[in-house]
Amino acid sequence: MAEPALNQVDDIELEVEAAILLCDGDVRAALTAALVYNQFLERKLDQFRGMISSGYTRGKVSPPRRRW
Repeated sequence: MAEPALNQVDDIELEVEAAILLCDGDVRAALTAALVYNQFLERKLDQFRGMISSGYTRGKVSPPRRRW
């Protein structure tokens, strides 16, 4: 696996710091917010997958993921 570019890692670190600051320094709250938002995005992606015809995508759209 290729290693990420150095500036990409710096960008991620800045985003992490911004998320923690947004949650008043509470790392647990920042992680919770990120997980909740990720779940929201996964639901939206599943919704959009259902709206696209498999013929239109020529079978390139993967089926929705199974929930745990």
